[in-house]
Formats: sequence, structure tokens, C-alpha cells
Amino acid sequence: MRSLGKEPVAETVRVELSDENKRSLLKDASKRALGRRSEAETILKRLVQLNAELAKQFQYKESALGNLTLRMLCSSDATAAQDPGAHVLSFLAVSYCWHSGDWDAAQAARPLTTWGLSYPMVSKILSLRESKDEGVWVDQLCIDQKNKDEQEIAIGSMDVIYRAARQLVIALEDVQLDKKEEEVGLKYASMYETMCLAIRKTQPSESEKTKMVEELFKHDHHDLDDTVEFLLKMLNARWYSRAWCAHESKVSSHGKTNNPLFLCFGSAGSVLSFEFRFVHFLAFHMWKYPELPFPRGGEFFQVLDAPAETNTLLQGSSKIDNLLPDHHPDSSLMTYLVTISSFDCLYKTDMIAIAINSSRIPLVFRGSIDPAFPEIRFWIFALLALASGDVGPLLLQARNLYFLDEKRGSKAISWVDLPHNALLEMRLPILSTDSIHSATMEYIELDLYLFTGMPKKASEASLAKARSILQTFSLMNRAHTLGAEDTAYTGAVAETAVDVMAHRGLDTKWFEEVVGSAIDNGIDWIRRLPSILGKETESGRWGHGKFGSFEPGFTKAAIDLLSYFNVTKESNDDFDVEFLDPIIRFFTCVTDHRLKFPVLLPRKITTRVEGDFAFTYQTSDRSWIAVPVAVAHLPFYENRAWVVEPGQKPYVPEMKDPPSNPTAVTDIFPVLTADLADRRDPQNAEGTWCLRKRQTLVGCQPIVADGKAVVLLKKQKVYGGEDYDWAAMSEQYRVMSERANL
Repeated sequence: MRSLGKEPVAETVRVELSDENKRSLLKDASKRALGRRSEAETILKRLVQLNAELAKQFQYKESALGNLTLRMLCSSDATAAQDPGAHVLSFLAVSYCWHSGDWDAAQAARPLTTWGLSYPMVSKILSLRESKDEGVWVDQLCIDQKNKDEQEIAIGSMDVIYRAARQLVIALEDVQLDKKEEEVGLKYASMYETMCLAIRKTQPSESEKTKMVEELFKHDHHDLDDTVEFLLKMLNARWYSRAWCAHESKVSSHGKTNNPLFLCFGSAGSVLSFEFRFVHFLAFHMWKYPELPFPRGGEFFQVLDAPAETNTLLQGSSKIDNLLPDHHPDSSLMTYLVTISSFDCLYKTDMIAIAINSSRIPLVFRGSIDPAFPEIRFWIFALLALASGDVGPLLLQARNLYFLDEKRGSKAISWVDLPHNALLEMRLPILSTDSIHSATMEYIELDLYLFTGMPKKASEASLAKARSILQTFSLMNRAHTLGAEDTAYTGAVAETAVDVMAHRGLDTKWFEEVVGSAIDNGIDWIRRLPSILGKETESGRWGHGKFGSFEPGFTKAAIDLLSYFNVTKESNDDFDVEFLDPIIRFFTCVTDHRLKFPVLLPRKITTRVEGDFAFTYQTSDRSWIAVPVAVAHLPFYENRAWVVEPGQKPYVPEMKDPPSNPTAVTDIFPVLTADLADRRDPQNAEGTWCLRKRQTLVGCQPIVADGKAVVLLKKQKVYGGEDYDWAAMSEQYRVMSERANL
């Protein structure tokens, strides 16, 4: 027991709890983690198969909890401080930012105490205890900061500690409200509490609850400006920028009682408290005001992707929403790391511990990462996700992840990408776990379905027919999003996609290419497409709704297309059911803006020799299309197609002066699109490939190796790489074309 000096309310001392007290205090919080021991064993066993060296850096959480030293801050007159055999029965956990020179505390945050918090804030925290015997846990004081082993054990146990607390108290020492902000904050906090009590008392249905919220929480429009200012201060505290603070919120209980409390300073310097759920509710309640600057359309995503320090109400709403616990059993492990990585953390290795704690997997990371390449944490978590049976890391098409290649002494690109913020959400299960064999930072060894053909443009004859149909029936003017469920979200994405395509002059060509390619693919494929898209969206996992709508207004266009294939009502008894209805659904699909999301530059590729095809992106004339067996079962909106080239290193195009008498474009340009040539190198005996990018594969039946259109390759090593710089090459090609008088 160590005295911390004279503190507010009473002298506080640090008390080390007995093992018995620790076990009883953490029992309920640790039960779920320890109950998943078999899951942890399965993950660790699989991780050994993928990368034995990495697996050695993990241990089971129960080992960490067993070795945890748990201390509490108690009043000097508390029973536990007087009697070594007495137990601390409950405690408050404090989440805060340690005072430093890189941020300014509020004027009222003085004087500073040995807790690392101001006198008024400590006084308020102590007043929140249910009795003098309730403890307080503050990480800096309750963990021996000079003992590395103790620190590592505590980091691995932090989720259990915060989950065991009676209540989380969040100290915002850089927030001091002015008088008007304080008034609106307290006014609507009281209104919110009254509403919650009424709802709790009546236990209404969801529809009745919505009506009660509208009736009981009436925001006065005259308070709009002051409410916004209140929220901007509460949502832009420095606390939101720290990864450990985010962790403390995400692993804590957010119940109706003992909801986490924000503490800040009022206009006169007193400490005010607001429930986390109230601030969250009020932030999203403001969205109903059309005059507030919540962006719409493509601008929505630009603002949401702005730097974390951007002080907007939209950013603040997003930040506080990300701090709620995620209890969905199907959440991807990668999502936890992506969410935490949007916050700052001094020691990047801690982010792995934070993400593991947030996911509630009972493992502890005891390894380290190269501080020069902190993003290696994504590779570590990618392997952890794969070991857990989640193929999400194989689908990332985002930013290059660099690491130090010790053999070459230089930077190299990994096979796994750095995800964008919140790119992954739901876990995607592996059906064939034995198709992934091993993984290092350099390569991943797995089985591949290799497509022997290349993505190609539609034939000129089919393009001509497509143009005729589009013009005759004005299909360009009938674009829609009929199957969308969240129309605001999907509409914003559609607007962005359409704007991009219009800017590049691709919109008309997209329709022509899709319909023209479909004509090349044949009437049977056209009839199948709506059913395939409908089946692959029926699970509801795609964020843009389902396919399968039927718009009778496309009847004439459907009859015209059928006549092109010599299919008429007179020659077929079940014309309407077998042909007309499916073709109407086909036109309903291809005029749907949502089909543009997975393929902006569509090209057709053969997936079965007996007549099955898919849409995918345009590729180079040096690239192959391959699909890892582990992701072949996934729907069209996942990036299951890998664009690869034989060998460990990517081909680097060299621009040379054109020959005096070129006979073909391939004599001048080292890389072209697959529309123009086929310069693919054959697969090598070592089974090595370089990954250029990942993209979608849309509209085909389940992928199988028929030995002709698709072949199965076992234990192929795929190394990291990057796509060609098409913009730079286009400019170089323009110059070369002028020199060659092309």
C-alpha cells in the first residue's frame, strides 16, 4: 500500500489486491474471454501452420490474467486500505489523456494532482463512487510503469479490467463549455433522461418507441447554434484521437444504467457530467436539420474520409459512433484493427493488443514490430484473421503495405493491402481452409483457379446491336436503383460513380460494352444473369440492397433483343416465362446504377468452355486473371479476382525510341490493354506470381476447373506488387505516338 499524498475529498492510497480479490472482481468480465479458449486454440493452431514464427508471439489470455497484478486507488479510510484481508467489491475505471505540452488543457483544469488529472476532476471522480470503499482504476498509477513484463501483461488484460468496472468515467480536461453551451447541454441531457425513464417504464414496441422519442424529445430550433457548438466541443476533445481511449470505450459496458460518463468543465469551472449515450443520441438527432452542413452525394464520402482532426459535426458523429462496443458475432477481425488505426498511438504494437481486446479473442500479443514500418501490424492481423477462418484479407484492394526486405536491404510491397477506414465489416468464412498453405510478409502460398483467357471487349457486331437498342428505347435515360434498401447511402455512391464516369466519358460506353458483351455471351447467359445477381445479393450482406427487380417498361427492348436471337412467341410455347420475363429482368439489371459499382470498365472473360462468362475490369496484355480457391465461393461484389503476372518481381515497362518501321503497336508500347494484344509470359515451374491488383468478377456460375477455360494450380506463391501507372504511361504513349506518327 502506497500513499499518493493529500488528494481531494480524502487522502488516497494505492492498494494491491490479493489474487482472490482479483479473481472475484474480474470473474464475470473474464468469463466470456476464458470461455473462448477452444476458439483461441484453433486460431493459434492454424496460425502455426500459416507462419510458425509469428504464432510464437501470441499466448493465451488466461495466462496473462493469471499473472496480472491488480491495484486500486482507494481512500485511506477505506476498509481495503485498513484491512489487508478485505476486498474491493467494485471500482470505477478512468479514461483520460495524460497532460503534456502537445495539447492545451482547459483553464479550469488546475491544479494538477498526482493522478495526472486536475484537482476538480479527481474530486468529481471520487464523488461518483457508491461509497468510500469503492476503488478507482487509473492505468498510469495502477500499473508499474518501470516493469515491462507487468506492462505487457496489463495491456493484454486491459479489456477485462475495463469490462469489469462498474462504470467508465471519461475525463475531457480540454473541454470547457461557455454559459450557453452549458445551458443547452444540461437542458437536453435532462430531456433525454426524462424520455429514457418514460420508455423504460412503458416498454413500448419499436414503432411505439419511435413515436415516443418524437413526442418526448423536442429540440427547440432556437437552440440550434448553441447545440452544435456544445456538440463540437464534446466531440472534438483530444480524448477522441487516442487509440487507448477508443479501446477503453469499446470494451466497456454501455448499458442503460452506469452508462459511460463524459466529464468536462462548465462555464464557472465546475465539473459537469453527460452520459455517453446522450451525446451520441444528440449528435445523430441533429441530422434532421437540413440547414446543417451534412454533405450529400459524393461530397459525403469525401468529408467522411477527411483527416481525423477535421472538426465537423459529421466527423464527430462518426467518431463517437465508432467508439460503441461491437458485439456482432460476424464482425471481421480486420475491422477492429482498421477502426483502432484511425486513432493515434505512441507504440504501434499496442494497436494489435487493442484490436485483439476489442474483438474479445482470448489471445495476447507479446511480440514487437519494426518502428520504421508500423503498418506491418496489418499483416500480422491479416494472418490472425485468416487463422480465424476469415478470408477478408485476401480481398483488400486499397493501399500498398511496405516492409523491409532484409535479403535485399530495401523496401518491398506485401501481398496484403492496407485497408481504407472501415473498409471491411463482416467476417467472410473460408470454405476450403486447406487451400491456404503458408504466408510471410513477402508472399502467400495458396491454391489458384487460373483463367486461360483474357478480358476482352465486345465484338463490333454486338456493340452495334447494343447501340441500336440503347438509342431506340432510350435506355440511357432510364437508369435507376430499384433494388436499393438504404436509398440515401446507395444514392450517394451511385451519384459518385455516375459523376466519375461522366467526367471520363464512360457512361454511354459502359452501357454499350455491357449489353454488347452480353450479346456475345449468348441468350442463355443473358437469361441467367438476373438470377445469379439476385441469388448473390439475397443474403443482405451487400450494403446496396438486392437485385431481381422487374420493370415491365423494358418489354419492347426485351422483345427486340430476343428477335436478334430469333426467339419469338410463335416459336416457343413458354415464351413469357422462359424468355421474355428473364430478358426484362436483364434490362432492369443493366440499367441499374448499382451494377456500375463492381465494374466501371467492364470486359468479358470466359469462365467455362461450354458457355459461361463474367464481367471484370480491363487488364493489361501481360496479366492473367486468377481466383484463389479460398474466395471462389464469394459473391460478385467481393474482389475475388487477382490480376497476376508470372515471377516474384513485377514487370517494369521501359520506354524506348520506336523503331523506324514499326509493324505493330506492340513494337512501340511495352504494355497495352488486353483488348489489343496478348503478351503474357507462361506460368513458371516454381509456381510464383506477382500480384498487380484485385478486382471483381460479376455474373458467372460457381467457378470450377474444367481444364480448359479454368485450370487448378496447387500451392502457388503470390508476391506483392502494384498495378501499372496507367496515367503516366498514357502520357508517355502520347509522346511516343507523336514521334511514330501514329
